Amino acid sequence: MRASQGSGGGAAPAKEEDPTKRLIRICLSIAVRVNKTFLLLTSCLQTLLLPQLSKYQYRVYLLYVLQVVSSDVFQMMLAKCLQSYYNMNNLLLLLSLSSFVPFMRVVYNLWTFIPCPAMASIISNVALLLSLITILVLGIGTYENMFMVFTYVNMVWPWLVLTSIVSRLFIERQAGRNPFSPVKDLPFMGFLGAGSWVLCFMALKQMTITDCLVLMVLDNVLAAAV
Repeated sequence: MRASQGSGGGAAPAKEEDPTKRLIRICLSIAVRVNKTFLLLTSCLQTLLLPQLSKYQYRVYLLYVLQVVSSDVFQMMLAKCLQSYYNMNNLLLLLSLSSFVPFMRVVYNLWTFIPCPAMASIISNVALLLSLITILVLGIGTYENMFMVFTYVNMVWPWLVLTSIVSRLFIERQAGRNPFSPVKDLPFMGFLGAGSWVLCFMALKQMTITDCLVLMVLDNVLAAAV
């Protein structure tokens, strides 16, 4: 009996688990559960907050955002915010600065895509460059303010570029393909567009942002009706 008790008493400590290993196993089990819970929560938040869109849908929404940013309503609102918060009252200069990059793009298209005889194209491009350099030198010698120089150059040189564009379109006109005349229709529409922007920015000084938004919405309705 004593032997059996002694043998039983000696086997009991061998079956007991090491407390350190047990603690490690419990910690690992808790870490696995926390990790699974975190992954589940992350996937739920990703599904709820982040849009699950395809590449085509991302492209479409990007075009929508670009349309909003490039719209006339956004431009008027941005100009009015600059006037209200930063005392930017020379809105016509702001309009001219914002039109600089699109105008240079038009010049690039003039020199690249509009067909023209080779010799006439070379003479026209060289004349435009020389006139730009001459007017720029005269402006720098006359005015010290760079904005005055910019205004002085824009008073003369863009008209030369527009004249060159009209002449190229008139030389390479194709009857039946272009419904607008490069001599009568296109300049008239250009004057209407530029004049409307100038009048909008002149009226913007005495108006609020809400008035501008309402009038810009009515402008589209009236344009569709006319």
